[in-house]
Amino acid sequence: MNLPTTIKELEDDLARVRGFVETNERAAARSDDPLAHRVFLASNRKLQEALERALRLAKSERAYEVICLRLHGTQMSQGSISLRALGKIVGPLNAALELSAWRAWDVEGHNTPVSTQLLRQLDLRLAGIETGSTELIIIGNTSPDLAGSSPLEDGLRGVFALLQSPPEDFAEHVHSIGLRAGRSLAQFTSYLCSENIAVELDWSAPERRYSWDGRPDEIVRVATLLEEIGEPDVCNERVRGRVNVLSVRGRLEVEDMYREEKVRIQY
Repeated sequence: MNLPTTIKELEDDLARVRGFVETNERAAARSDDPLAHRVFLASNRKLQEALERALRLAKSERAYEVICLRLHGTQMSQGSISLRALGKIVGPLNAALELSAWRAWDVEGHNTPVSTQLLRQLDLRLAGIETGSTELIIIGNTSPDLAGSSPLEDGLRGVFALLQSPPEDFAEHVHSIGLRAGRSLAQFTSYLCSENIAVELDWSAPERRYSWDGRPDEIVRVATLLEEIGEPDVCNERVRGRVNVLSVRGRLEVEDMYREEKVRIQY
């Protein structure tokens, strides 16, 4: 069996095959003669398992993610930073990364505290401070689970998606990383605002480079949106229609047959 060799190709192929498996499962359940569907289903499941093993191996070889946080401000001189400022910046950022990774791992939401096992696995560390504008090098373990997914990678993608999100999508991205991770990012951006510190956040993921240009006006924008985070309102509503999306990440999309519109639900 010839499988892709890069992480990006493996992830793309795995996403497609998982879609095939779901389609075959639904077809077999509805069919009067499900034998043919089960043959395709068995073949696709075998391919899915092979891709998951290959992806797990590829990510294990990658070993560590490197996140670069460059700081710009009058407090930064000759590539140094005060210990107090360092704690105010790195502490909330560390919490946001841990909590967003936990949100990605604990999809069922059974455990409120972050698992000690996950914290050991993430192993987030400050690996160095580069000269010039103060550049913090943060590393973390990308050890994948049995399906080839990495909680740290998923958490980082969620954090970058939130930082770059337009106002109309902001609440959805807060839900994606979790309320506690969002509040940690609120502390992070609030301190940057109070000290007039600009930042650049970079991460080279397996599939592409992620970057957030935290200019002062951009930090104010994100901080203002994060300040509005509150406990979600709970309401009861009856919807009849066709389910288009049912995600383990807590998203449900229903096409309402009466109002002829899509209803997006987060749970």
